[in-house]
Amino acid sequence: MKSVILILFIAVSGAVHAQQTVLQKYSPQFTVGTKIDYALDYNGQPVQYNLTIKSMADPIILEWNVPSYGTGTYQLTQKGLKSGNSINFDQVQPGSITQLKDNESVIVISKDAFAGLQKNGSFSVMGLVFTVKPEVKPLSILIKGKPLDLIHVVSGDGAVQVWILNNADFPLLAQIQGNPLNINYTLQNIEN
Repeated sequence: MKSVILILFIAVSGAVHAQQTVLQKYSPQFTVGTKIDYALDYNGQPVQYNLTIKSMADPIILEWNVPSYGTGTYQLTQKGLKSGNSINFDQVQPGSITQLKDNESVIVISKDAFAGLQKNGSFSVMGLVFTVKPEVKPLSILIKGKPLDLIHVVSGDGAVQVWILNNADFPLLAQIQGNPLNINYTLQNIEN
């Protein structure tokens, strides 16, 4: 009888541990040297888009690389990260330094927009209002074998869907579908 109880205890403990492991989500830290890789659909063309954080000061320096095309940098102001209400989707040019305006961000929504999302379940960017929409089967992007903690939002007309990393310090855009600018992307990897 003791052996049956012991076996049941081990089985239950193992199941609880397995469930906790499955439920653990990866929450990456964004620091100098962090690499962020995306697969883009740019007007129907597949494009690999890689970024590396070179500085977290003001401005934040993001070096981009598109294989077989070139490299360049974005300069994201701390004000843009804090309160920007526009996301830059302009086509980059090799060797360029793109100095984003104080109301612009790139690959992230602003911290203020994210705070609004957390508080009210919605935020506005580029004239569109996005609202949290729970998913029956949530998108799962695995980094280091663990799913990212993502928030799914949709535009008012339901045409644009965005998945945002649940990270108040760096609310990264993990996936965009239905972008009216025909620039959709999916996060492939984050490496510190």
